[in-house]
Amino acid sequence: MDAALRFLSPFLLSTIFASLAAGQTVTPAAVDGAARDALKTWDAPGVALAIVKPDNILLVRGYGNRELGGKAPVTADTLFPLASCTKAFTSTALAILVDDGKITWDDPVRKHLPTFHLAEANADALVSIRDLVCHRTGVGGHEFLWYRAPWSQDESIRRIGRVQPSGPFRSTFAYQTIMFMAAGKAAGRYHQDGWAGLVRERIIEPLGMTNTVLSGAEAEKKSDRARGHRPDRDGKIGVCDEYPIREPNAAGSIYSTARDLATWLQFQLGDGSWRGRPIVSAENLAETHKPQAIIPMDATANALSPLSVQLSYAMGWVLQDYRGVPMLTHSGWIDGYRVQLTLLPGQKTGIAVLANLHGTRMNVALTNRLVDMILNAPEKDWNAYYLNLIKAEDGARAEARRERDRLRNPQSKPSLPLPAYEGDYEHPAYGVCHVKVKNGGLHWEWSTFQEALEPFRGDVFEIRNLILGDPLLLFRGDVRGVTGLKVLDVEFTKK
Repeated sequence: MDAALRFLSPFLLSTIFASLAAGQTVTPAAVDGAARDALKTWDAPGVALAIVKPDNILLVRGYGNRELGGKAPVTADTLFPLASCTKAFTSTALAILVDDGKITWDDPVRKHLPTFHLAEANADALVSIRDLVCHRTGVGGHEFLWYRAPWSQDESIRRIGRVQPSGPFRSTFAYQTIMFMAAGKAAGRYHQDGWAGLVRERIIEPLGMTNTVLSGAEAEKKSDRARGHRPDRDGKIGVCDEYPIREPNAAGSIYSTARDLATWLQFQLGDGSWRGRPIVSAENLAETHKPQAIIPMDATANALSPLSVQLSYAMGWVLQDYRGVPMLTHSGWIDGYRVQLTLLPGQKTGIAVLANLHGTRMNVALTNRLVDMILNAPEKDWNAYYLNLIKAEDGARAEARRERDRLRNPQSKPSLPLPAYEGDYEHPAYGVCHVKVKNGGLHWEWSTFQEALEPFRGDVFEIRNLILGDPLLLFRGDVRGVTGLKVLDVEFTKK
């Protein structure tokens, strides 16, 4: 809890919470109960919460443990990776540069990052800073062009420029992490220490976010740090290998705490100043909160946001209606962790939920429960709702896997002797992957992955890797022999 609130009487603290809205019934005890229910329901080791008004930190607190089976508790000062919640810091940094007159939102990207390109000619000619940070370039995710990649961010940016679009420029919402990296590189040209120096000097330090760091390398030096957890193949939750983004990365490398995020949320709810010191203009801070790209309300979006009518992407925030109330939110997801930040502008309230469990929907379930309390809305069992949704998703995946396994026949031999499949296979963006014969079988190497190819059926092999999703690899050929392969929905041509 915030230091100033430790000395308040329970009665006065309850009064502060009750003042969130007329007739509001949210109390510290209710929040504690919601957090503990969530931990128990989702088998999460720990969670940290912050609930704020612009001028009050109403609650900042940890629950559970930093590590499963350990004794060290999650506290208000326990460090978590923010992953994609970093993106709002980048858009705010860009807003500061707009104030400075260094850039405009609609500047061509190459004015500030001359090496940036897109594969489609029209998009390449017109792409702006705004396009990068609202996911409307038309280029799909291609997360493995950065995630666990051995190459630099500059190389990821170069490679994404060789990927064909998945939809029309400025008419397609496609979440794209590397575009935010490019935006950070563009912004970083205006500080001697790049994006990290800009964010540290113009945002982190003025806000007094003393426990917030800008890279995994910095985070590793902190003792009060959560450990990531994820289920194994049998569903048992345990500590997992983390993927620390060791170098500063505008798309996802910030680590922070519930206490520091309380300050960040207060700032985002305000007018761009902090304790009388101007950080960014109200106009350009507000620009980062405005809808920029429509997110289609397809079946997945409807299931995840059942009380919303519309979704759109702003700049580092998702804007939606929730029970008829405007809400800004963004999630962060990286190996072993899940984070959710939420702003309710009309209620002048912000919420942060940080959990050390991979891919959990606990964050959105707990956030929705807290928002319902703040809105004095009818109670809904969000834990049960999202658990049922996950069960349906798991069931659909299991059925798809059963359908796939009906085609499995390891006794069906490949068309050619194994040495015929050896070689280098190339893609304009994904680069070169290698296939080698090792220990009587085929092995595939690409990026940081080195995996055995297990016989599936004929010229189809399986890669057993949870991170990759156990994909199939298909060799292609003609009368000349092996001509290429397809894996992770990418076609590689044999050199």
